[in-house]
Amino acid sequence: MLPESPKSLACPSCLTPLAPSGAELVCSQCSAAFPLENGVICLRKDDEYYFGELPQAQMREVLGRLDDDNLKVVLDRWKGEHPEDIGIDLADYALDPRRASWKFFTALPEEGGAAIDIGCGWGVLALSLAENFQEVVAMDLTLERAQMVQKRAEQEGKKNVIAVQGGNSEQLPFLDNSFDLVVLNGVLEWVPCNHAGNPRKIQLQFLGEVRRILKPEGQLYLAIENRYFYGYLRGAIDHHSGLRYAPFLPRWLAHVWSFAQQKRSYRNYLYGYYGYKRLLSQAGFCDSQIFVPWTHYASFSSFWTATPTSCVRSAVSPRSMRKRIALSTLSRLRAFKYFPSSFSIVAAKAVCTPSFAERLAKSVASKVFPDGCGMSIGHMSICAGSDKAVIYLQRDDKIVPGYVAIMGLNGAESKRVREGYDQLNQLWAQPYLSSAVKALIPQPVCSGELGGQYYAVQSRIAGVQAHRFTRNRELTHRALREGERFLSDLHGSSTATLQVASARQVERFTSYLDRLKSRERASISDEACAQAKEFIRKKLQNAVIPIVFGHGDCGLYQFLMDERTTQLSGVIDWEFGAPDDWPLHDWLVLNVSYRELWSDVLVTDGFLGLLEHLSEPGADRDAFLGYVSQLNLSAPAVSGLCVASFFRLVSINAFLADMYYPRRQYRMEEVIASVDQLLDQLLSSAEAVARGIN
Repeated sequence: MLPESPKSLACPSCLTPLAPSGAELVCSQCSAAFPLENGVICLRKDDEYYFGELPQAQMREVLGRLDDDNLKVVLDRWKGEHPEDIGIDLADYALDPRRASWKFFTALPEEGGAAIDIGCGWGVLALSLAENFQEVVAMDLTLERAQMVQKRAEQEGKKNVIAVQGGNSEQLPFLDNSFDLVVLNGVLEWVPCNHAGNPRKIQLQFLGEVRRILKPEGQLYLAIENRYFYGYLRGAIDHHSGLRYAPFLPRWLAHVWSFAQQKRSYRNYLYGYYGYKRLLSQAGFCDSQIFVPWTHYASFSSFWTATPTSCVRSAVSPRSMRKRIALSTLSRLRAFKYFPSSFSIVAAKAVCTPSFAERLAKSVASKVFPDGCGMSIGHMSICAGSDKAVIYLQRDDKIVPGYVAIMGLNGAESKRVREGYDQLNQLWAQPYLSSAVKALIPQPVCSGELGGQYYAVQSRIAGVQAHRFTRNRELTHRALREGERFLSDLHGSSTATLQVASARQVERFTSYLDRLKSRERASISDEACAQAKEFIRKKLQNAVIPIVFGHGDCGLYQFLMDERTTQLSGVIDWEFGAPDDWPLHDWLVLNVSYRELWSDVLVTDGFLGLLEHLSEPGADRDAFLGYVSQLNLSAPAVSGLCVASFFRLVSINAFLADMYYPRRQYRMEEVIASVDQLLDQLLSSAEAVARGIN
């Protein structure tokens, strides 16, 4: 049951505050009663309305399954049972907190505060805002959607999220000056469909209601498509109306076109860059800042102001020459802001309150620059395969390279950001690191909390992630060799060693097998686990193993290359790092990521293919022997470390797939199911690699 209804709730008809009476909320003026249904406050005029990503019966079935499992598990099983395409990836839509990373460009409160997500869907935005606001109202016209959010909030222990069914009345059912933030994420264009009259006037009236419920210093976040999106100009179907060309046509012609095609008027009004500014100004908002999410507000990897600057090109980095030329031309003509697919707009009611990003830049500048110089904000990037946002910062006089501020989008990811910053501090404290190695590692600058949000700032290393060179195998191979040299320099300079003399010391090399065994959805057999552990024990018992500072997740994604010189410019993402790691693992993971880039294989097949390749003469084997000899690794130790690293890589990929599903598509059940069949081949391949070491 709902612990407490928000004090801002009002009667949809007369805006009188609602008071609890038994299992209902009652209006003291008009005596209207509004029930609570499974913890959801129902303020709709009727109960027949349904709009959702699934048919109503299936949606109710998913809700029923939430009584036993969390949504991630439910959707994982649902996808296997219902492989038919529904038009969107439900797991991405419902679970991806990166969709809420725009919040850093709003005025997140220092403490307290209230927010409302109107048209909340499955609740990913509302649940993310609950990390920063004392109270979050999630409202949707569909009862099942509101129930979904309420159940998820209860499962995640977020008692500050309150689900409400409503929003189709003439007035929003809340008192004046109730919220610090109102979110309209893909909602405004649909509002005229529920009301008769001129669509623009209906939108203005709705925005007026939004402004009414905002506090004087409150803000509106509006995410919506662009009327002049280049895809519409090329004939792409508008998913709102189901029509081609309708969004950018003159309104009267769009109505004619809609009647000719569908026997109904065109009502999903969209606008362009200046059209939204005029609309919001006419609705009474005093200021609006427009951002461009790339590629769309529903799923974006970069987020920047619509001003055409060099950061736009660096944020997008299109791979094809044709797209590079088009983007450069649009930027030079100062026309880029007219043609993106969608906009994210932050509008102020009356007072232009500094955003979280602006306060962050000011706070970092005060910590880092004793001369009082300020700091400006660049674009924001969303880290692939994780729930982190990175805001690029630059000293105003630009006399030093820029900085990056990293924030986690949930509590678990904030913890990993903190761990990554601690690892960087430990890495820079290693006395044996050469200046050449340090030049390739981000330098920790400062960290702290702002409005309850942890951030970590480090120096920015310019470059392009090596995996982006997929059209040029020569460049990708050069990145691989540069990465191998970096690992040799990093690991070869360490002087610490470990003699594996006890069973407990052996366990550090076999612990990842136990993690796989304990995984809920799939595990390897007891026989295979015991066989692998015995092999590792025999090979590493009494071996002398160098202790190195390991990266832990050392794929081509983490290596940055200078586009002009095609030289290695930096190595990022050290949150999986460890100062007391074993060698060889990073080298093997880097090479496996290179093989996966050029062939669609399971990580297990990629690893085994690498071992087979290293047992044959060639440049790759020479590079491998150079690394092994520099660390003075014995042949038995190499074979044992190869097997231990295999299970470590599979275990880490399983963790990432579980944590960031479905964005990390490792097909983990198939991977782990293949381990038993591949074990004999793995052990023999590891032996073959070791035989070639003199």
